[in-house]
Amino acid sequence: MKVSLHTLELWLHHETYPGDPESGALKVSEDGADDQAVWLPKSQCQVESRRGQIVLVTAPERLLTEKGLV
Repeated sequence: MKVSLHTLELWLHHETYPGDPESGALKVSEDGADDQAVWLPKSQCQVESRRGQIVLVTAPERLLTEKGLV
């Protein structure tokens, strides 16, 4: 089964286990609003720092859809 990946530019609110790309989770949002932020498991994401609190997150479409980001 082919996994469809998407890359989104998101605001990073919090990261558990910083520096460990496989453990923990990322709290992210599309607009920087903490009350709209969702948690993504780092084990299912690839993260690239951009500027400040902005990151590029690549993750399966299914996960991003479940979290309301796609």
